[in-house]
Parts: sequence; structure tokens; C-alpha cells
Amino acid sequence: TLAVFLVLTKAALTVALAVMVLGTAALDRRHALPPLTFFIQIAVAIITFRLVIWPGFDWALGWDYSAEVYVIGYFEVAFAYLATLALLAAAWWLSRDRRIKTALVLESACWTILGVFLAVTLLRVAPRSASDSHWVMGLMSTIWIALALNQLYRLQKGGKLITVLRAIVGGLYGLIALGTLAVLLLFSNPLTARNELILGPPLFDSLALAFLPLAAVFAVAAWKITHVGRWVRLAFILAASAFATLYIGMEIRRLWRGTDLTVPGFSDPELYTYTLAMLVTSVGLLMLAFARRSDILRKVAMAGVALTVAKVFLVDMSGLSGLIRVFSFMGLGLSLVGLAWLNRKMTAQWERNPLAPKNDSDSKKGPDSNID
Repeated sequence: TLAVFLVLTKAALTVALAVMVLGTAALDRRHALPPLTFFIQIAVAIITFRLVIWPGFDWALGWDYSAEVYVIGYFEVAFAYLATLALLAAAWWLSRDRRIKTALVLESACWTILGVFLAVTLLRVAPRSASDSHWVMGLMSTIWIALALNQLYRLQKGGKLITVLRAIVGGLYGLIALGTLAVLLLFSNPLTARNELILGPPLFDSLALAFLPLAAVFAVAAWKITHVGRWVRLAFILAASAFATLYIGMEIRRLWRGTDLTVPGFSDPELYTYTLAMLVTSVGLLMLAFARRSDILRKVAMAGVALTVAKVFLVDMSGLSGLIRVFSFMGLGLSLVGLAWLNRKMTAQWERNPLAPKNDSDSKKGPDSNID
């Protein structure tokens, strides 16, 4: 390893250390030499330090600010991270059923290296001028949130020490994710930052890159992570809904106001489109509540209807007059009559079939039960 470090590049030393880790894990598996695990853990700490801190993230970006060019090729960066990741993953596979603590260290290092590599790749693919833009920060947040949720998912397996270590690693990932989310929502938010213009065609634009992956990763967490309790899963659902709502609302504003969302005020078509989206969402939730026989979803849907009605009366109708206002009231009234009829039919259907649980609390709960 020392010879490789002296003759070749910085990346070669990291990969050479990973080769030694794999060889040591294979030697320990063959001859059962427990003291070798201490070397593995120390070597993994050094490898992680080199790929994350020094030369680490800044070296992997490879950007010369004075000349404004990349001085480190992406192939060398990919070799350093992916080759090391493959070697450590192989060492983890050899240790997973014999050296639990060593396997946990290797596993955590693999996820960390993967996250840093994905972040580096994202920043190198994106234009330098967009390195802190909303879509880059959204994708960056998705990477680290997914890694944190993966550690949370794996908490359901393992002893007390493994649980504590995974919680610490997941907490570190979560702190990084909170930092990128803060940049996204406070400094790179298209609604407040004038330089954050929307790129791409409507619906398939930079807003989709920024918010849809975040909504998807929280939705998957609410579906798959079943051991954390009802309230945590509800928080995942709320987070997924919040990011999906941000995307839909910003897309509506982009459709009517252009690529600069910081323009003041709201146009009438924009307000009416928000109302239509709220009504469609409420109807969709009501239909889903009927399909799943969920009182919680039905209450949420009816709350959405009430919020839509309040918006219509307090906001939308203030800008209308004459026959247009009359016909708008008639259309709203017919919509509410239809929703009331649907709600009544739903209640009657549930009452005719009392064997199926109407309330979510009536259904049998378990570690694999779904949350509405």
C-alpha cells in the first residue's frame, strides 16, 4: 500500500487500503483470527476519512476556482469511490455472518461512500452556476434522506449495539439532509429567490427534479418502514404530501406566471386552478377512503372540501361579478351536492357491510399493518 501511494495517485492509496481490507476479511474468515478485525475497523475509518474529508469531497469535485476548470478527471474519481465501494461491500459480505461489529462498520462505510459519490456526481453533472440551485439541492436532499431512512429501516434488525450505531449513522445522514433542505427552502426556493428560474418544459422541469423525488422517498418510507410507530409513519405521509403539494402549486403558478415565480400577486386563472386542484384532490382522497374503508382518509377529504369552499367564498368570488359570479356559485353548489351524495352513499355501503371495519382503529394492528 505504501508503494502504491508513493508511485501512483491519491485514489490508488484508498483503493489499495480497500484491497487490504478485503484480503484481511478473507484471511479472518478462513482462519478465524479475531484480532484482524481491529485492523479492518481502523482501515475502514481511514478509507472513509480519505473519501469524505481529506482529500475527500473537495478533491472529488476537482474544481480549480482560479482557472475555472476541472483538474481531476471524473474517471479517476469514479474509480476511487466505486472500486473502494465494491471492495468494502465484498468484505462486508465475508464478515456479515461471523463478525457482526465489523460487518456493521463496513456496511455504514459503504452507504456513506455511496452517498458522497452520488453527491459528487450530481455536482459534477450540474453546471457550476447551478450548484446551489433548487433542483440540485432537492436531489442532494433526496440522496441523504434516503440514506438516513435506510438506516432507520434497518434498525428493526440487530442487537442493542447495532441499533445504537445505526441510529448514530442515520442521525448524521439526517443532519446533512436537514442542511440541504434548509438551503432548498430558505435560499434556493423558487418562490422567494429571484435568480431561481424554472428550467425545462411544464411538468417535466426543474421543479419535478427538486420536489417529486423528495415526495417519493417519504412515500416509500411510509409504506415500507412499519416498525417505527403510527405517528412517525404519519409524519412521513405528511412530508410526502407537503412536497407533492409544493410541486403541484409551483407548477400551477409556473403555468400562468412564467418561469419566474417571484412575480407579485396572483392572477384570476391561477387562483381558479388552485381551487380546481384542491377539489380534485379532495375527491380523489374520498374515493381512496371508500376503497380502503378509512374514516381517517374520509375526514381528511372532507376537510379538504371545507378548505376549498372557504377559499372559494373568501378569495375566488371577490373578483367576480354579475352572471359569472352566479354561475360560479351554481357550479360550486352542484359540486358540493355531488360530494354530499357520495359521502352518504359511502356511509350507507359501510353500514350494509358491518363485518368489514369502518374505523382504522377497528382493524387489527401489527408490525406490518398499513397506515392511512
